[in-house]
Amino acid sequence: MKNWNFTINGEPKEIVSKLKTSTEAGTGFVFSTTQEAGTVLFKLRNRIRFGEEILHRNKVVVKGKVSKKAESNDSKVEITFHQHFLMSLTIIVFFSLSILLILIGSASGIGGWIISGVFFVIGVLLWIGIGQKLGKDTKQYKSLISDILEIETK
Repeated sequence: MKNWNFTINGEPKEIVSKLKTSTEAGTGFVFSTTQEAGTVLFKLRNRIRFGEEILHRNKVVVKGKVSKKAESNDSKVEITFHQHFLMSLTIIVFFSLSILLILIGSASGIGGWIISGVFFVIGVLLWIGIGQKLGKDTKQYKSLISDILEIETK
């Protein structure tokens, strides 16, 4: 999970509607909003059209909160970038299988150790790859949001 906070001039509803209109117009994103007392919450992610796209597209869910600052016309924007729960589930499954295979492999000899080692290595490589993809996708989402809201990223 990564956080990104900034302030922008404008009303929370205007900011969220600007994001919504820019991301829903045939861009392949799903954008949902809810309103609470003085704040607007939003959620943004890539839409999955086919089942195999979960492997290479929808790895990041963006959750945001836009609230009005009391002393000025500015709004505070708090955005978090989460890894999609299916990616976390995939990593847990690979590590669980490797632990199970290690336990079974210790009783069955060298072949069991090799298979469990392969599953463990695949799990580690998957974990590293998904972590790198999260960082790359976070930068892309930051660039998209900063272009829409016309702000400078650091």
